[in-house]
Amino acid sequence: MLPALAIAGPSRALGKTPVIDDQRLAAAVLDVFAQPDTARLMGSTYLKQRPHEASFSNLMAHLKADLVLLDWYRGGAGKPELHTRLQARAAIDYNNGEGVEVAGCYLSVTELRVFALSTFV
Repeated sequence: MLPALAIAGPSRALGKTPVIDDQRLAAAVLDVFAQPDTARLMGSTYLKQRPHEASFSNLMAHLKADLVLLDWYRGGAGKPELHTRLQARAAIDYNNGEGVEVAGCYLSVTELRVFALSTFV
């Protein structure tokens, strides 16, 4: 076997989906912010209230599951679809009592996790 073939990753031709780097996925998610400084401020304040969530990998795990981010990214749906997913998930959060007051605003946990993600990227 040729050395280059021995370390090659799975081929799309075999039906395997390529792995998406979490840093690249996070950057795509955070591209929705018109005011990234405000997002970082809100995210930082949220993480002070919930320090157990203060890790990039923890936030990404929640957001990938709650917003089905891998499908969103692979499908190339763009900002409008991400906004739609955020609004839908926020409604679920509010119905489940998963809202948090931060800086005088009552926001869903998912929205705040996206803000918090901006403190790591």
